[in-house]
Amino acid sequence: MQKFKKSAFSTQWEGPFQTVEIEYTTPDFSTLTPTIWGDWGPNYHFQLDARDPFIVNYKMGSTNESITLNLKEVTLESPISKALREKFPLKLKLHDAVNGFISELYFDHEGEISKVDISYVNQDHLTTSGAVECFGA
Repeated sequence: MQKFKKSAFSTQWEGPFQTVEIEYTTPDFSTLTPTIWGDWGPNYHFQLDARDPFIVNYKMGSTNESITLNLKEVTLESPISKALREKFPLKLKLHDAVNGFISELYFDHEGEISKVDISYVNQDHLTTSGAVECFGA
């Protein structure tokens, strides 16, 4: 976990009626002590300090509204698939039921986010999804 330093990265999700810019800001995981367990690989659960939370910021394109979530705990998991695990040893799945987004952030061996899958579930429970590339902000 020493490579998992504080970082920020952003991407854009495009739906049929809206475009949303999403920025993720990670805490400095290298300074935290996780609870560790796992079957096919390690899973790390972190209780985050209020001064250094995991932040998700949405900027809605149509209204320019900005919504920020400050997460107080997160779990980095080893993907079940061996092929995926070899490329991305850890992932973080975020369920944001209020705004309808499910994000899966995939960390590479250097502790950087290199792949993100984002799904959106609207009020009618219809899901749209897609993989997007993330670039450090």
